[in-house]
Amino acid sequence: MRSLAAVLAAVILVACGGEPSTPTGRPGLQDHGPHHGGVVFAGPRVVLETTAQPDGRVRVWITDEWRQPVSLQDLHGSVTFVGAPESPTVPLAVRGEVLEAQGPTLTGDTIGLEIAVDRPGQTLRLPVVVPLRAGAPGAATVSVRGCLPPEPGEGTLPRCVLPFLQAVGPIATPRDGRVVVVAALESPTTVWRLPEGTLAASMAAPPPVDLGPGHAPHVEEPVAMAIAPDGRDVVLAIGEHLFRHDLATGRLVRELAAPGPPLRHVAWSTDGTSLVATLLASGTVHVLDATDGTPRRTVEIDGEATALAASPSADVAAVGTEEGTLVLVSLGDGATRTLGEAGERIEAVAFAGERIVTASADGVLRVWDAARGEPEARVDVGTPLLRLAVTADGRRAATADRTGRIRLHTLPDGRIVDTLGWHDGQVRGLAWAGAVLVSADADRRLALWDLPASSAPASATADAASRAMAPGTFR
Repeated sequence: MRSLAAVLAAVILVACGGEPSTPTGRPGLQDHGPHHGGVVFAGPRVVLETTAQPDGRVRVWITDEWRQPVSLQDLHGSVTFVGAPESPTVPLAVRGEVLEAQGPTLTGDTIGLEIAVDRPGQTLRLPVVVPLRAGAPGAATVSVRGCLPPEPGEGTLPRCVLPFLQAVGPIATPRDGRVVVVAALESPTTVWRLPEGTLAASMAAPPPVDLGPGHAPHVEEPVAMAIAPDGRDVVLAIGEHLFRHDLATGRLVRELAAPGPPLRHVAWSTDGTSLVATLLASGTVHVLDATDGTPRRTVEIDGEATALAASPSADVAAVGTEEGTLVLVSLGDGATRTLGEAGERIEAVAFAGERIVTASADGVLRVWDAARGEPEARVDVGTPLLRLAVTADGRRAATADRTGRIRLHTLPDGRIVDTLGWHDGQVRGLAWAGAVLVSADADRRLALWDLPASSAPASATADAASRAMAPGTFR
């Protein structure tokens, strides 16, 4: 896996230079959408757009960061058809203002390509999945060889691994666990089918935006994402923007009004009508209309919000703070309630039936009884915790510490039943999809783990959760 990851992680050393010819873009306008119906890669000082046809013809347009053509003089390159028999490599040739390659006849919905573009002192290696028919998915900077077995090692290993061009995380799964939404640094957000780990969709680029003087185009990863309770849409929090996309196709439904920059967390209410958001270095919880982002109410809490989750069964959000307190917020009327002991900074929070689970910088996993307002279990792992995920049935949790180790816990007792030491880099995303645990790291890898259900005691029902978290308990 290391050798393949190194190949896929090759980066632009120097962007293709030259004077622009006939302009198709405009300086000052950030535009990462397709101009030719292809898959777009937006990197430092260069944008590539790629198309492929069933007859094997591949076309690559190279522009500067403002989408203006650049000189192709002295440029050469090649395309490897990873999804075709024998994975042939064919040369790219200059045809006017586009590079073209003629490969074999292609079948299927998509083709994986490894594009190499070179000129003296300048190199680009780009993996890209390109659609061969309308409606098929495509994305740049993702694995073109599928989800691959990990290298042999000790202990529990993931079933397979998807390498990306950049660090991966955050991630999110819908309640039915059929897909995982994956954000990667300076790359489009993508959707992958589970359990197989195949590309399902790529989120459409935002509309072009005028950056104003002194600003260069860039691609930001979402800092947070939330999937609608019905699993149809996903909201991405990117910088100061909230974008709502169709989960099946990646189509941009609309940009929502956002409470301000910079966004930190976003969650979806159980009835699907509201979004909950927080901002960096802020103690304000914003409740928004999920249709257009119109503010419904703001709720002030005591402390800076550092973690957020919305109950899947009640109109309540749980907010962790820098001071280590846990605050429950009624989305209906804005009433608040502060629970239990104060530890160190809460890094992550999740609901498990009528219970709430938190992971903190003091290295303690706490399982809170919301009705009594205090922890009923606390497990000290001995090192700061950064990530937390709880299964949909509330029986298990996974935590990730700052060293990259993942621990599996039974609930509600929090007992550690296994430790996964495979990740070398920091785990930046963690989510359950049924019995599949998905983990993403700073080493550019997304891992899929098959972890059959344990015999942990069942959590309480959603009805019990609704009673424990009812707004009346806040009074």
